[in-house]
Amino acid sequence: MEEVQTMITDALVQQNLATAYVTMTGVLSTWNQNPWYITDTPNTTAEKESYYTWFIERTADFNNELKSMFDANCLQGSQEPAFPPNPQCQGFCASGVLLQQIQFAQAHITTYQAAAQVATKKQRAEMQTQNSVDMTKKYARLLAASLTNWLDYAAGAGAPRCAYDHKDDWGEYDLICTGHCIKRDACPGCTATLTPTAGAAYKYTGKTVVETYGCEGSCYGKHKKNQPKDICGSKAGTPGYCENACRNKQFSQLLKDWRASAEPQMLAMVRAFQLQFTSAEQANGKSCACPAPQYLMMESNASTCQFLCRAEVDCQAFQWTLEGKDEDGGLVLNYSSPVMGSCRLFTCGYLLPWDGCETSDSCPSGRSCRVGDKRCLSNADCAWANEQDGASRDCTAIPRTRTTDAWEGCESSDQCNGLGDFCRVGDKRCLTDADCDWASKTDGASRDCTAIPKTVRWNFTSVGYQYCVNTTQEILFAGVTDLEVCKANCGNSCNACALGPDGCKVYENC
Repeated sequence: MEEVQTMITDALVQQNLATAYVTMTGVLSTWNQNPWYITDTPNTTAEKESYYTWFIERTADFNNELKSMFDANCLQGSQEPAFPPNPQCQGFCASGVLLQQIQFAQAHITTYQAAAQVATKKQRAEMQTQNSVDMTKKYARLLAASLTNWLDYAAGAGAPRCAYDHKDDWGEYDLICTGHCIKRDACPGCTATLTPTAGAAYKYTGKTVVETYGCEGSCYGKHKKNQPKDICGSKAGTPGYCENACRNKQFSQLLKDWRASAEPQMLAMVRAFQLQFTSAEQANGKSCACPAPQYLMMESNASTCQFLCRAEVDCQAFQWTLEGKDEDGGLVLNYSSPVMGSCRLFTCGYLLPWDGCETSDSCPSGRSCRVGDKRCLSNADCAWANEQDGASRDCTAIPRTRTTDAWEGCESSDQCNGLGDFCRVGDKRCLTDADCDWASKTDGASRDCTAIPKTVRWNFTSVGYQYCVNTTQEILFAGVTDLEVCKANCGNSCNACALGPDGCKVYENC
């Protein structure tokens, strides 16, 4: 019965995949049949009204087909991701449909933005701009779930498995008796080859195992001793024993290598929908944690500038300035405007331990820029570096200007830079729980180590179920069950938090 159920599930997955591909073709074919809505700019009020109506009709197409594109099995409630995914959803995501989903999502969002650009009334433009923002947030959650499911259940989609075709008497002897009996090779000079399935291209890479790893898809056995019964599981590299033939190791590596290369590529694409930008004023003054070097400048409209930063893994902040306006002046961005301006992208974020620095504000928590060794180092790191180099560089930490490092004085926990550092009720220093307990014990004191709670000061955007990569530090606050408390624990050096069954985890450089 289990085998029958698997066959039914596979059939339903293929049916849903076919529906998704037809959906993608259908919604975009309307654009291809009416190219002037993409290439031409409306000038008169009547033309703008006509364009606006057409764009709104297209957004309705996308809204109606979203369930087909993301598979109803993967959705719950108001088209939110379903967790855990059922077998049909697992198979659907493992098919690699994420790329088509990203195209669908981008086209949907762009249609709202196009409607806003041609709207003749300010209220309409604002409404469609907000719709594009809301849909971006929804797609951030849906695409994050699709990516997670693809990476988690890709094995179920089945990489090719090692298997060879050969004659039945491969690796056997014949016993020939004429008065006395002798053994003779049953299959002299035979060749075994990969089965058509094993030799096929891997669906995720489009390459065969032979093309990927340079092993051989056949094995010539002159004698029985050169013909391993289990070629796939035999020891590789044994001379005269199919030493170069593809084996289990190469086949099992296909999925691992694909996942290692696909994850960072797909994360960047999904990340473009996850980032939500806000002005410095709306973010309550929170600025980049370090001097943000500009790494790209180009001419674009405001909407394109924002999307470029979304799509670039290294981009943490952007600045768009209308031509002829002061860069440093206040600017309210109208993302629906086609007007061109200067787009600048910035890296921002913290340096890594041991990286060169000029100020401690650019260093991750637990490290400081040193007076005599301009690198982000802990006290122990700096002392060790001096010992190794036979030097006596000044290891004094350059004080942070925006926040307070561990063991330094404070009045509130919002001043503390470290992920796990809090100002204490009875010890007005930025300390971890362990630091405060140790200090009290060492000093023979009984200071109250209760942490003064941090406050929620930033704007957060939910990105659903997703991985966090390239972190420089992460800390778990066990027992936290309230989302607002979790957000509050995400302090100065924190840029992401996650609430789960084990508690609240906060991240630096997520």
